[in-house]
Amino acid sequence: FKLAKEVEEKKTRPAEKLVPAPVSDKRLTVRGVLVSRKSFESDFGTCTKMTVKVETPEGNWLAWGTLPATLSDANVGDTVEFDGKLKTGRDAHFALVSRPTKGSVVATKAAPTPEVA
Repeated sequence: FKLAKEVEEKKTRPAEKLVPAPVSDKRLTVRGVLVSRKSFESDFGTCTKMTVKVETPEGNWLAWGTLPATLSDANVGDTVEFDGKLKTGRDAHFALVSRPTKGSVVATKAAPTPEVA
């Protein structure tokens, strides 16, 4: 039932417009919604990666990179801000964040209200 409900909700949502990410050699300040965070194990230890969705008046683009230590308490759905270099990703609307710093949580996601059955 949950999957059927999600399919119906997806049909009613307007299509997202994707725009190219502002790739630059200079460090930029990025502000967006944290949509994913995952930890990866390697020979060098654990590394946490993030995906941030940036909404602009023209459309949306995504940024992916290492989660700064100052954002370790950020949760999915929070609005975050950080500085970093943006490099070209696999698609025009997808940027790779190089050496992100100065991370901060701008706004937290509102706690969902419990459903009463």
